[in-house]
Amino acid sequence: RYQVTAKQRLGSRFWMNTRLVVLASAFYLTTLSTSIHSTPLMLVTGDWPPYINARAPDQGVMSDIVIKAFANVGYHAIIEYKPWKRVERDVNETNAISFGWSSGPERPKKWHYSSPILNGQDILVARKDAHIHWKYYRDLKPYHIGIVRGYSLPDSIKQLKPQLKLQTGYSDEANLKKLLLNRLDMVIINPLVATKLLQQKFSVQDKLSLHFYLDTPLESYSLHLICAKSFAGCAEVVLKFNQGLSVLTRDGTTQQLLDNVHSWNDEQ
Repeated sequence: RYQVTAKQRLGSRFWMNTRLVVLASAFYLTTLSTSIHSTPLMLVTGDWPPYINARAPDQGVMSDIVIKAFANVGYHAIIEYKPWKRVERDVNETNAISFGWSSGPERPKKWHYSSPILNGQDILVARKDAHIHWKYYRDLKPYHIGIVRGYSLPDSIKQLKPQLKLQTGYSDEANLKKLLLNRLDMVIINPLVATKLLQQKFSVQDKLSLHFYLDTPLESYSLHLICAKSFAGCAEVVLKFNQGLSVLTRDGTTQQLLDNVHSWNDEQ
């Protein structure tokens, strides 16, 4: 019969205890990592359906992409909605993280930008019965043009701002209503935003009465996640987000979500 010596028993106990310590340490580190990454990550942004929509189940296609990108790197993103002007102030003053922002000459000096989430453009929309024909931006001077408070102006419009009759509204929907009531001659708007609003908030007759100047876009742009360079953790947040976003790009999720939302344009 095999006899276990005291020395062998001691050695066996040592290795068992060592293994338990290693397993316990691994469990602790895994639990700690999960605990850190399961901490909700607060984001703040403005409402901009269908891209960002506080009332939609998926919170809009861009919000959906952002949430999924952060989930890919272990973060649970929670979105708070505020007026765009307050969002910008929070980014600059309270280290808030936001998304849905285009670049510009001044912003990159103070903000870190993520990889592009999606691309968009701004166009002019007018009533068909107004018969407005324009070729050069200076041709827009006689017209009352609706813009939205807190939105970035296309560079082409910004340069002529002192010479243009710009009227500020509180939302794209409000501007479209003014346009249809002949209180505005034209509005600056993203074509997908306009299409979705017309489908949900207006009549078919209203939709058919408008002309989209798709052949002469005012500006094309990419939209990003941003945070202030003065925020010490900003660069790390952007890096993690870019990693999660690249996964969505590689596996086709981003394109599928965009295809779904752009299919609304088929009726336009």
